[in-house]
Amino acid sequence: MSSQNATVQVSAGFPGPLAVLSDTENYGGYPTFCALLVIIVLGKWKVRHDYKSLIPVMVYFDATGLFLNWITPFFVDMTVCQSNWMWLAGDLLFVIKDGLRCGYLIWKTVAVTGYIPRQYIHVTVWTAILISFALYHAFIWTSYNFVGDCQGLSHPQAFQVVQIVLYLYWLSIDAFTATCMITFLRGHIKKMSTIKVSQKAGKQTMIARVLSREIWRICWAALLGTITSSCAIAEFVLQTKVLYLRGSIMCISHFILVLSVVDARGDDDGSSTSSQGGQPGTVSVTARDTTANRDTAVNRA
Repeated sequence: MSSQNATVQVSAGFPGPLAVLSDTENYGGYPTFCALLVIIVLGKWKVRHDYKSLIPVMVYFDATGLFLNWITPFFVDMTVCQSNWMWLAGDLLFVIKDGLRCGYLIWKTVAVTGYIPRQYIHVTVWTAILISFALYHAFIWTSYNFVGDCQGLSHPQAFQVVQIVLYLYWLSIDAFTATCMITFLRGHIKKMSTIKVSQKAGKQTMIARVLSREIWRICWAALLGTITSSCAIAEFVLQTKVLYLRGSIMCISHFILVLSVVDARGDDDGSSTSSQGGQPGTVSVTARDTTANRDTAVNRA
């Protein structure tokens, strides 16, 4: 509500073609539906009992929530209260989506770097998910008003505090992921570049190249999330539009995470490393071992 007004005020001074920026937040969901199509076409739509499945589940909830948001304006006969219930249904799906995103980033970080002992990975991941759930629920129930004419915020002062805390939490998750991944990559890329993996077909693959490809995907997703969360906080403080297409940029970060799932191609997918005995940077000598380290051992700890 207030963000839409701020967008109009900022873009009102733009001449000609630039005025279209006032509507760019409506385009945020398109990358999500592209990610959904990629998952379906490449056969990665199945949900299994591992942390990798957090990504397709995240996309499913995001696409469903966006669909509800998009169809709500078509019901022109809805009252404000009825529309609020539709928007609320979409936000409840986004609660799950954003929580799963936080959980996946934390899992990927600790699984690759080994900074956290294996026996604590489940606790760490689910703590990150549940904190996001709790903060987002607080954000929802302080914003939606179902009393009287259902106009305005239900708890304006509490809403302001919760909004800042929620975005700060997401910002901390993204910053933590990017920092840990970049630090790990810089500390190990030289050593890893000298290690070769023998594939079944006799090919020689440099682990450093494969590992850096996977880590940089996660880094880019985390960095884009850091940008969007930072701009959301800045917009709240400054009460003016700071970044257009913020929704699209966040969805693009989701799409990058999807690439880390669909790029599983047998032995070449052995790019992730897992800690052994809590020591980061331990690498198996075969691609099969590295694949097992990431996709099996971590999840069955």
